[in-house]
Amino acid sequence: MTKKRSSENEHNDSDNDHGGPIYINQSKLSKQYQKDIIGFDPVKNPTPKQELLTADIVSLDHRSVHALKPGTKQREEVKSLLYNSIVCLLGNEEVGSRSLYAKALAAYYFHLQSANRLKYLLGMVIGVGVSIAFGTGLQYISNYLSPIISNEMLILIVLFSGMGSIASVLTRLSDIDLRQQTSNFMVMISGGTKPLVAIFFSLVVYIILKLKILDIHFGSSEQNGDGIYLVASFLCGFSERFAKDILSRVELSSAPDQTDKKHANS
Repeated sequence: MTKKRSSENEHNDSDNDHGGPIYINQSKLSKQYQKDIIGFDPVKNPTPKQELLTADIVSLDHRSVHALKPGTKQREEVKSLLYNSIVCLLGNEEVGSRSLYAKALAAYYFHLQSANRLKYLLGMVIGVGVSIAFGTGLQYISNYLSPIISNEMLILIVLFSGMGSIASVLTRLSDIDLRQQTSNFMVMISGGTKPLVAIFFSLVVYIILKLKILDIHFGSSEQNGDGIYLVASFLCGFSERFAKDILSRVELSSAPDQTDKKHANS
């Protein structure tokens, strides 16, 4: 029965005659990180598969200690699986070692994904706050926008586009793949920019619909009035594809006019 090597034995191994433990950029790590890194002696005369497995274990060990942080339950789970994988590797149990490594990798991605989704959600909440501030700032220039959009409609568009982006994130949070992302800043930026992008799309789509740049019909649109603009704003926040489809139709709609002019001139 395999046993996990204690950290005490692990540090003592660094003084033996077999080349010491494996570390990567040890001098650049803080003492806390160095202490949590697994140290072990490589297999003597390893096969190519054993060399590859050793490199994978060391890489995952360093990635997990940085992403999951030393001393956390998530890091300890990955670390325990890697310990046992190393024990199997040193005992020439290559199949068992690879299996345990695969479990450690799956646990690492699971914990990293869960943490990143929470950070993404936090970023979106911050983005909503920034969007509210942006909407408030638009009130100061509402006089210049009044020929196109009323002050009340401007507030409603910001509100409904924000509601759409929040609904989109909450309904799709479990499907967002963030397991490869190790930058906390980029994860939060990705979540924080979603409400802002929704507002920008909503304002442009409102102008397109209001000025009838495109001939788009939403059922009995004459009876619904301004409700169409609010639904469109929500859809811009809920699905960026909705806004992109409308904008792409604006680009395409200008192409026939140009070609018609060319034929007329000829």
